[in-house]
Amino acid sequence: MAEITFNKLLQNTHEYNCENADENAMVSKIDLTYKNRNFTVEVKQPFCVNFEDTEGIELIIPDEKILKELNYSDLSDRCEDYYRGLIGSTGSGIRIEGGTNIRMYNNTFMKKWKVDVSLASDNGTTW
Repeated sequence: MAEITFNKLLQNTHEYNCENADENAMVSKIDLTYKNRNFTVEVKQPFCVNFEDTEGIELIIPDEKILKELNYSDLSDRCEDYYRGLIGSTGSGIRIEGGTNIRMYNNTFMKKWKVDVSLASDNGTTW
């Protein structure tokens, strides 16, 4: 297991619960710390999917070293937990219940959260 610290979420854009489902989308960045090194990942909601109904958020990790060391699926789940813990019907930062055509841009959330993430070697998977 590896300890990851979530430091900050930058909600670049989030088109939430739009009347025209084709407009639903989300792109955000999460700043993390792993082994005393800071890095940023990008999280995206698939287009045309309701945020509350989606089964997952796409995770983009630009750092090849992190991809080789950490279990992608486990890290992706923790990133989704972090995002949903701040925004949406269960969020503590922006709690949304009901409503349509909610547009959110450039919101920054400074919330530290330490979690353990499986290593890629724990299940034999690397990316």
